[in-house]
Amino acid sequence: MFSINKKLFSQKRNINILLKDNTILLQKRLFSKNLRLKNTTQYRKPEFSTEPPKYDANDNRRRLKQMLTFGACALIGYTISANYSFMDLITIYTSSNNSQDAKDYKIKLQAKLIHLPIVKQLSKTGFVEIIGDKTDASNGYDLLNELGGVAIPPKSYYNPQTKKLVDIVHIGMKLQGYPFMLHGGVSSDIISQFMIKSLKFDDNGAEVKNYQLRDLKVDYKAPVFVNKFIVLRLTNVERIGKTLAKCNVEVYSENGKNLLMKGKGKFAITKNKK
Repeated sequence: MFSINKKLFSQKRNINILLKDNTILLQKRLFSKNLRLKNTTQYRKPEFSTEPPKYDANDNRRRLKQMLTFGACALIGYTISANYSFMDLITIYTSSNNSQDAKDYKIKLQAKLIHLPIVKQLSKTGFVEIIGDKTDASNGYDLLNELGGVAIPPKSYYNPQTKKLVDIVHIGMKLQGYPFMLHGGVSSDIISQFMIKSLKFDDNGAEVKNYQLRDLKVDYKAPVFVNKFIVLRLTNVERIGKTLAKCNVEVYSENGKNLLMKGKGKFAITKNKK
C-alpha cells in the first residue's frame, strides 16, 4: 500500500513539473512573438480616390486664423493711412523748417489745434488763453522745436481761480521710440519742460529764477501715439522754502479724457546772478 502511494505521489509531482515547464515555455514564446511584432514595420498600400478632399475642423480653424490676421493687418493699415498721410511723411523727413511745404504743414497743424474740442471745453471752464510772453512761460519745449518734433508753438491756458496751467502740445513723427509711439525719454523731457514752465508762470515776477531738475518720476498709464496732440495739466505746486519746489503733472489725450501719464518732479531754485 505504501509503495502504491509513493508511485502516485511521484507521478503527480512529475505532472506538475511538466505543466510548470510548459507554462514558462509558452510565456517565452508569447514574449518573443510580441517582440517580433513590435520590430516589424507594417506598410499600408496607398489608396487613390477621385473624390474631392474633405476638410476637417483643423482646416476651418486655419482659415479662421488667416481671416483674422488679414483683418488685423487691414485695420492697422487703415489706421496708419488715416493718421499719417504720405505727403506729411515726405514733408517731415525731406523738407527744411523754412521751406514752403513745412510752412503749409505747420498751418495745417495750427488749424487742427484751434478746432480741437478740448479748446472749447477749457474756455467754458474758466481757462483763459495765454497770449504773449511772461518769463518765457508761453514758450518752452526748445529742445524739441523742429519739424517732426514739436513743430508748432503749444496753446497755453491758465485758470486765475485755481492757478492751474494747461498746455496742448503736438508731438510729431520724429519723437517716436517704438513704431508710432512716443519715446519714453522724450515724454520725460516734455513733462519736465512743462513743469519748469509752470513754476516760472507761478512766480510773482519780482525776480527771475532758474529751476534745475533734481528728480523726476513718470508713471505711464497708456501708450502715447505720435502725430497727435497731448494735454498737459498742472495739478499741484509745492514750494519748500526758497530753494526747492515740487510739481505734479497729468498728461491726457487730445480729447482731454484719457489719462496717459503722471509726472512728479523736484527742482532746485537758484537766482540769476546779475
